[in-house]
Amino acid sequence: MPILSRRATQHLINETSQFIPTDALRQLVSKLNAGNIKSLDALWEIIVINLLSEIGKVNYEFNHGGTSRPDIHFISQEFEMVSDITCISDQDSIKKNDIEYFLEEFRLVSKKLGVSSLSGFDFRFGGTDELRKKIRLKLPEKSETRKFIEYKFKAFMQNIAKLPNIHHQIDSKYDDIEIAIKYVPRKSTLSMGYPSFKKAPTLHNNVLYNRLIKKRDQLKKSGFHGIKGIFICDGDCDLFTNQSDSYGSYGAISIIDNFLSSQETISFVFLIHVKEQTKGIFGNEITRNFEIISFSKKNCYSKIADLTIALNRTIEKFSKPERNATNSINVLRAGHYIPGADFYGGFQMTGKKIRISLRTVLRLITGELSHKDFLRDHQDVGAILLDKISSGYLLKSLNIIREETSDDDWLEFYFDETLDPALNQYFVKNTES
Repeated sequence: MPILSRRATQHLINETSQFIPTDALRQLVSKLNAGNIKSLDALWEIIVINLLSEIGKVNYEFNHGGTSRPDIHFISQEFEMVSDITCISDQDSIKKNDIEYFLEEFRLVSKKLGVSSLSGFDFRFGGTDELRKKIRLKLPEKSETRKFIEYKFKAFMQNIAKLPNIHHQIDSKYDDIEIAIKYVPRKSTLSMGYPSFKKAPTLHNNVLYNRLIKKRDQLKKSGFHGIKGIFICDGDCDLFTNQSDSYGSYGAISIIDNFLSSQETISFVFLIHVKEQTKGIFGNEITRNFEIISFSKKNCYSKIADLTIALNRTIEKFSKPERNATNSINVLRAGHYIPGADFYGGFQMTGKKIRISLRTVLRLITGELSHKDFLRDHQDVGAILLDKISSGYLLKSLNIIREETSDDDWLEFYFDETLDPALNQYFVKNTES
């Protein structure tokens, strides 16, 4: 799966089989195998179940006598609670402000008019600007997009096709549409700019608050009379990154605090996501770790604080995440979730040992990967192996180094310093000490 390796995900599935009924687990696994956005919801549910099961007893969708069944019934030495697990994302906002759709339509029209790619283009999209109202980009309706592009930008693109070596620019403000486009020759990339439409302009009219209300109403019907809470997981939502308030918008912290203080049913909320940080002088090193943050009412503050510490301590034992939610969604959309990521192009070398991707070697042997492509993408290790072999060194052993939490293994070549007589002239062995 995108957030974790497929092997790590399967390990969690195996562990989860101890805590929830087989039929329920099959439904979760079916969602995982669907390879769509809902797969992320199922994965987060499995992660949270495993986390809690390490700390106390977990009952899945237990009947408490009400008309709804909470995802989790948790019992520990400290306290008992029920909770629901849910994912939030910005997908609805993205669909309503579908820049990718506009760009694809623009690309298709421009190609017909003699402009082969969008390299060199810069797009600027305007947006509504009303205080405490959600921003909407000023794009044409999808059903009218092709017609609008042909009507407004046809001459502009024809001029670019005729004169591709000079700058071109056009601004279009038409009813509730605002688009400015520049073309810069010899620029190899596409760029764009637009107001952020994912922010929460109010404490109530946003994806996080709406989901909290929905889950509160469901848990209220559970029949359970103790502590109730909600686990909110990242399905690609901007509020996980922007947890604090900024000008004209609220962050997750304010939204959750406001929610908890304005109702009595829900006593705590957890936020769980993959936090990315860049390191290194050039910012080219990326670290990814799970982050768990809690919010609670006074009636259970100390219990939730202790549970938060225990959850963070437990999740440190999990496999490191391979991607955050945003990149995971991109992988799922592209349909690249099977097979999992391999070590293609990488290698390890220590002393007499050289390691390369086992899956890469298998692809090379079976002909799926050409020798030419292998050497192109493994120049350093290819040259080292070639030097060892052409110099006649003895290949003493081949070992498979298993990587249980990754989706590939290493094939380790161990070369002795002894020359192989099969590849060399005969020689007298040096017996001097």
